[in-house]
Amino acid sequence: FGTKEFLSHLELNGYYDLLQHLEVEIERVIEWYFIDHIKEEFKIDNYIVELPSTHATYREKCLTLFSEMEYVLAQFDTYVRYKSIDQELIAVNSNGLLFSQLSSLINKKYIYAKQSLQNIMFHLFSDQSGLTYIDDTLKGESFFALITFNEVKMEKFHNYQQQLVQQLIDLNYLILDDYGIVRWENPNKISLLNDLYKNEVTIYHRLPQVLQKEVDIFIDEGLIEIESTLFSRLEQQYFDYYLNNHQFQNGLQLRNKYMHRRQVMLDERQHKQNYLIGLKLLICIVLKINEEFCLAADE
Repeated sequence: FGTKEFLSHLELNGYYDLLQHLEVEIERVIEWYFIDHIKEEFKIDNYIVELPSTHATYREKCLTLFSEMEYVLAQFDTYVRYKSIDQELIAVNSNGLLFSQLSSLINKKYIYAKQSLQNIMFHLFSDQSGLTYIDDTLKGESFFALITFNEVKMEKFHNYQQQLVQQLIDLNYLILDDYGIVRWENPNKISLLNDLYKNEVTIYHRLPQVLQKEVDIFIDEGLIEIESTLFSRLEQQYFDYYLNNHQFQNGLQLRNKYMHRRQVMLDERQHKQNYLIGLKLLICIVLKINEEFCLAADE
């Protein structure tokens, strides 16, 4: 995470400075998106966003940015609930927003594997599974790789492995063909599980129809959870880490520090770094909100 965080921050820092040199402001682009673009593209009006001016200090920019970030989310949340943005309602609502409580415009949005299915995925895809190695000629980074790239007969597995392979056969993840070779019972199902194992979440409406059908079967079997929130669970953790102490005590708590004026002893350089982190998060929010509007329009 630290490496990816550093690289993304380095990229945005260079991009931001380059755009400044070209007299282009990301802040004005984001304002254009909310004020003009979604009104023209999705017929949604009354969205108000006022990001920091060019000549403000980075401390002043941070104070404005983290406040506007919350306001952007409050307006979206109001739109989800009432299908319009009611500025008066937002003004009287003093409750803080939790990322986990922000709803989605999309029904059946995020797909998560329940614990029983996670146990299956461990045996199929983990490099710690007991099914990755038979001998020096038959091995793989995972059982998935072993079966995908080799033709392995049941008899080749050790006795203790055969027991587990048989369980996977009984659960309809594997079959034995006419030659006794272990194969996938349904490659589409395995593809879906591989996606869930790697990413811990997937978006139902981003899946091809053939995989949506597999999700529906898993739902009927009680193996998958569905949530309709703006952010996935991992994304909620990501924002909480940077902005508050809701889940992590070792997070940056940037929103809390600037909203409650607890950023003393920082110089302008440090304020700039915090501002760029906040700007990165706001860009992520724009992308998530735009995805919501696009998926809702498709529906």
